[in-house]
Amino acid sequence: MKRCIWVCCLAAVLIMLLPFAAQAEVMGTYSENVMWKYDEQTYTMTISGNGEIPDYDYFGSDDHRWNVDQLDRTLQKIIIEDGITGIGAYAFAYCYDLSSVTIPDSVTAIGDHAFVCCSDLTSITIPGSVVSIGDSVFSSCVTLSSVTIQDGVTSIGNGVFYECFSLQSITIPDSVTSIGGGAFFSSGLASVTIPGSVVSIGAGAFGDASCLSTVTIRDGVAGIGEGAFSFCYSLTSVTIPDSVTNIGDEVFYYCQNLTSVTIPDSVTKIGPDAFAYCDSLESVIVGQGSCAEQYCIANGLPYRYPD
Repeated sequence: MKRCIWVCCLAAVLIMLLPFAAQAEVMGTYSENVMWKYDEQTYTMTISGNGEIPDYDYFGSDDHRWNVDQLDRTLQKIIIEDGITGIGAYAFAYCYDLSSVTIPDSVTAIGDHAFVCCSDLTSITIPGSVVSIGDSVFSSCVTLSSVTIQDGVTSIGNGVFYECFSLQSITIPDSVTSIGGGAFFSSGLASVTIPGSVVSIGAGAFGDASCLSTVTIRDGVAGIGEGAFSFCYSLTSVTIPDSVTNIGDEVFYYCQNLTSVTIPDSVTKIGPDAFAYCDSLESVIVGQGSCAEQYCIANGLPYRYPD
């Protein structure tokens, strides 16, 4: 009799626990062909199927990404499986605990603000299948310190790594043709090489990167946008290649430790205040009779001819 009562009690307890066990894994769909599964024990979301993760109206009142309370506050890991072709705008924005993301080679586009303010995200690899990285995708990911952009990516959007304070180095592949405005603004970069495949460097692209001390601009770059290197206090010297024809307004504005700049004869336009408040500037190396020489004379900048 006692054994029977014990078995009945155990069965009752197990039945009571069933709903809680079921809740360990939550599932849903983005569309007919794209689904997600969230493990509440490992805080991991797995996304599978064929198609895109849709744009999310983060500021909309009626739109809920997963219809699960506080999921965006607990999500720590995302595994996107092969077959997913795109990551929509704001798809994982403001997931503050998110620390790991796996993006497969099937993804071709990452939408604007997709991972904005994912403050625990420390590393990311963007496969070469991704043609364009949207605007502000990793903006304010303040602990992001390791970024791998694989060959194949052609466009780095506006503000992609804005305020990524922990990002100290990055390799920009030769496939990239466009670096958007503010792409690395206020980042922690200490050095950067801009490949010759880049047609132009966007406005403020590396502005306020106060640790940036070494910049290499490869031959092939044609234009440097307004304020591209403004407020780069650690920058000491820059050589501009022969391919550049235009230096925008305030390009080196307030680079207070900049001592030397080489400007080739190919440059035909230099914007106002390109070297304003560069108080340590000792010499601008220019060609005789060049646009750069005329600019230096007009603005009272110290200059000399190449040795």
